[in-house]
Amino acid sequence: MRPACLSSHRLRYRQQGGYLLLFLVFALAAMAIFLTMTADTREAERQREREAEFLARGCAVARAIARYNNAGRLAPLNPGAPFPLKLSDLTKEVNINGVRMHLLRPSAINDPFTGREWRVVRIGDPLVKRYLERWSSFTGQPVPANYVALTASALAQGSFGGDFDPLGQAPPSGGVSELPDDDDAGFAATRPIVGVVGRSPKPAFTRLLGEDITYDEWLFMYGPIVTQPNGIVLGVTPCERRTLPPP
Repeated sequence: MRPACLSSHRLRYRQQGGYLLLFLVFALAAMAIFLTMTADTREAERQREREAEFLARGCAVARAIARYNNAGRLAPLNPGAPFPLKLSDLTKEVNINGVRMHLLRPSAINDPFTGREWRVVRIGDPLVKRYLERWSSFTGQPVPANYVALTASALAQGSFGGDFDPLGQAPPSGGVSELPDDDDAGFAATRPIVGVVGRSPKPAFTRLLGEDITYDEWLFMYGPIVTQPNGIVLGVTPCERRTLPPP
């Protein structure tokens, strides 16, 4: 073969090798992008699954608090009636009109995102006021007086700082209330619990009262209830809208 022909063949091989290398680079880049998108999609799917459990458990706690507060009935919160002082109070057996039941399954007291117990929200916690302001802005209605009372820094009512036995037994005389086993000692750890919030700072997919929110800002508290002039009751939050399985 003549030298000119050899040079021509070598040039073509080099060009083909360059194209092949370029193709491999693009293929690897496309594969990396695809794998990243797949991982992000799977992570988003896992978060949505956990969020569904987050809403179910949080609403179960909110409803259990409302039932504890209303002698077994699911009704708006009453600041003059007993509230739990510990989340574990909700998992104990109660006697309501002769029927023994549990208001909450034990697994529901844990935040599914962290596996830790929910952060409890007590009467006077600033989160309650912020939540009610959002509620009023979203519904266009004034906050009911019984919920305004929950924002007070102090509240004189039956369960405030005391013991409440849902089985109807009298509290021990001269005894000291057991402090709740939670981590809100920086606030007033003996104030009644009105709701719970998550512990994860991740943004939630679901909006609360028309606003984007993180899980550690999502307050699960039953009510207030919106009643239209025609008497129809509207559910504003997932806790009032959804029918959840019994604990």
